[in-house]
Amino acid sequence: MAAAAPNLTPVTLELGGKSPVIVLDDANLESAVNRIMTGKALNAGQTCIAPDYVLLNRKYHEQFTSLAKKWMQKHYPKITTNKDYTHIINSAQFVRVQKYLDEIPKEKVHHTTEVKPDINSRLMPPIIVTEPTLDSALMQNEIFAPVLPLIHYEELDEAISFINERPRPLALYIFGNSEKNIKRIRSHTVSGGVCINEIVLHALQHELPFGGVGHSGIGAYHGKIGFERFSHMKPILVQPKINAMNLLQPPYGVVFNKFMSMFIK
Repeated sequence: MAAAAPNLTPVTLELGGKSPVIVLDDANLESAVNRIMTGKALNAGQTCIAPDYVLLNRKYHEQFTSLAKKWMQKHYPKITTNKDYTHIINSAQFVRVQKYLDEIPKEKVHHTTEVKPDINSRLMPPIIVTEPTLDSALMQNEIFAPVLPLIHYEELDEAISFINERPRPLALYIFGNSEKNIKRIRSHTVSGGVCINEIVLHALQHELPFGGVGHSGIGAYHGKIGFERFSHMKPILVQPKINAMNLLQPPYGVVFNKFMSMFIK
């Protein structure tokens, strides 16, 4: 934006952020974990719309962690040699995320496999972190790695306030069946996009605009919307030979007033 501003060049920015997941009490937790872990394991969490943290009732934390471990056993067996699982992009990124984890008390860190992170291979299997402090680096920065914090809430308004107190996310994910609660979340939060009972897939729909708002970006693209976003629509007016423009010239009188009365209500 700074480089473009002196030239008055328009800019579209698709940025990242901490995209939250709200799991409602009436959600099918097994199905929710299946979709959330799919999105978090995709490219080892190194996508701009990866679920960054999960808001759910504390009573479901242990069950969520257990289901996540079962999901890993099913989908990524023998993860050290599994070509379906991505490694962290470089050593600097690995060290950054590991430092985040080193700040967290060990009893809050739950590995989803028996394999521990290895800086030599840059393999980092998904890790669940239960209730990290909100001022921790893990909760202050975009994680961009397969680490998933679980944050508890008691009432839905707490979860909504938690999201609204932070920079607007690129994506917001909601799992549940209550239309009333889903509508409340949608109407009381601001985000680049929303997925209901799904993760990430809204970004693959070319009929939907994709982009952020506030800290997560400016503008949206995809399909026709993207074509219009990246084009300058030049308006052109052609005046026909026979027109009434002379009626709008002074001196103004009865004819002008009658003409203008057609446009004034």
